Amino acid sequence: MEPASRRDAQVARALAFLLLAAASTPARAQLARDSVAPVHEIYASCAGDGMPPPPREHLHLKVPYSVQLSALVQAWGAAWTGRDVRQTDLDAVDGDGLYLGVARIGACGMLGTKLGPLMWNVVYEPYSLDEAAHPDAYAWGRFAAAEIGFAPWRWLMISLGIRKIAFGYGHDEPIELRTLPVTPYVTQSVAPDRRAGITLDDDFGAAHVVLGVYEGARDLKVTADGGMLIAARLVAEPIGPVGNTVSTRGDPAEWRSRPRFAVNASILYQYAQGESNFSLAADGALHWGPVGVVGEYVYASGTSVEAPVRHLPFPSLTRQGLWGQVAVMLWRPWIEVSARYDWLDNPGQAGQRFHAVTAGLDLYGGRIVKLQALYTHKFHYGPEAIGAPPIDDDVLLFVGQLALARTF
Repeated sequence: MEPASRRDAQVARALAFLLLAAASTPARAQLARDSVAPVHEIYASCAGDGMPPPPREHLHLKVPYSVQLSALVQAWGAAWTGRDVRQTDLDAVDGDGLYLGVARIGACGMLGTKLGPLMWNVVYEPYSLDEAAHPDAYAWGRFAAAEIGFAPWRWLMISLGIRKIAFGYGHDEPIELRTLPVTPYVTQSVAPDRRAGITLDDDFGAAHVVLGVYEGARDLKVTADGGMLIAARLVAEPIGPVGNTVSTRGDPAEWRSRPRFAVNASILYQYAQGESNFSLAADGALHWGPVGVVGEYVYASGTSVEAPVRHLPFPSLTRQGLWGQVAVMLWRPWIEVSARYDWLDNPGQAGQRFHAVTAGLDLYGGRIVKLQALYTHKFHYGPEAIGAPPIDDDVLLFVGQLALARTF
């Protein structure tokens, strides 16, 4: 469903906050039901964790449709790494060297019908550096998405299949649009990635709710040990579009001068091996001019560790963390800088109690090419950091991304 058209008259109700009345007046005008004003200029392709484009009219065809073919490739070069860098400790790589970060190909689209649009999305990922680090990864890769959906009303999409579960800002940010290619550490540990199940995507304009019931196993097998996941995410954007990326590069000119914010929350319930556990996340985002700011807190009470690990008891120990990130367009749309602070407190795994700072630079070559550089330093604490040699797990990483998409 087209983002501009989905922000309909429901927005006016959400803008009833008296303190925001003055700012909401122009927002209502641009987000009215029949408005054609864009809410973003740059969207991720389906291979880059985006959604299918809305159906459009074609000559000599009575039924509107859209088809997008896309591909995404990332090459990673770790120019320098500390002696203790390893992926099982949430680091991006296993030592310095050249890596294939991720490779994906995708096909997706929508078909307009009298009953409502039909959506389909298939993304095959033959290789992912992060996925390959898991002990249960398949040699042939995986399907990052294999989903079909139907929208009986303009505010509701019902879908079935494999998808990226909506949980937290750091997790939901499309891989194609990230200003820092490495996701926040607490997100890596807690947020479940791809699962098979049924999803209800309710978009009321200023409020967006995603509910889903999924099988619980990472390998997509329906077993008693794998269990079940129930996830819910609320995104509220009361005075204008913010989106699901820290970067403001895709913000249209008419929105850039206006401060917009989002207040969001997520909850995850896991039932597996006779145990019930849960995770919570709360985040906020702000876009204003060239600046994008996001902060998020995540708490997990016994849910499975999602990052690459080899042997951990179930249920996992309680863990928590937060992160805050800022991104600034220095020269639109070519150069962007960003910085992030991470805190992770995971007493169940050695070396995962730390503060970290990351700084990054992005160079864009249109919508196809992106070059990134980042440096991360961690400040460890806890018993493993007392009376022992300092943990050396700093990383200097360079990433080149090629994103191709053709829409018919």
